Amino acid sequence: MSWPETAIQLLAFFAVAAYLLRAVVKLLAKLLLMVTVFLLAAAVLGVASAVHTVLGALAN
Repeated sequence: MSWPETAIQLLAFFAVAAYLLRAVVKLLAKLLLMVTVFLLAAAVLGVASAVHTVLGALAN
């Protein structure tokens, strides 16, 4: 196998590897965003529950 063929194969391999890595990074970014939104919603619900409990205790 001559060196131009080897170079072309290496370039193709790195191009495919870069494409797959980019896809994985985008997927991880979406997953991280979803987890962040979920944790934010859980925190808001926790604060609302605490406020409700405190207001209920004060009303009695």
